[in-house]
Amino acid sequence: MILFFYNTSCEKEYIRKNYTGTFNFTIYSYVEIDNGTYHSSTIDTFVYRGTIVYDNKKDILEISYLPGYTLNCSIDKDGKITTDISSLPAVFGGFINENEIKFSSESEFDQYAGATYTDRVIGKRH
Repeated sequence: MILFFYNTSCEKEYIRKNYTGTFNFTIYSYVEIDNGTYHSSTIDTFVYRGTIVYDNKKDILEISYLPGYTLNCSIDKDGKITTDISSLPAVFGGFINENEIKFSSESEFDQYAGATYTDRVIGKRH
């Protein structure tokens, strides 16, 4: 039991040391609406200085890459991030190295409007 606690504690410290801090994020935001008779798509680019914080109690990575918006993700020691498959938005990607993260955040809303929202995000340590 002591060995398990030690490994978990070391892994959390490794994540906190290597994958948290202030990052400059570039967000490529895609919105597509297609309900069968109407089709619209927009692409916007945003730049934002945000933060990545590790919450010990919840065992999650909190990525604030847009003002007032935070993603809660799981992270492994190799830097891969994910969300629970049943939650929205779905997040896929991870850290390229200790100074760069790339991920996509995808949501689909309203089965009648057929709206899909996708953010492709690149973050570089500030």
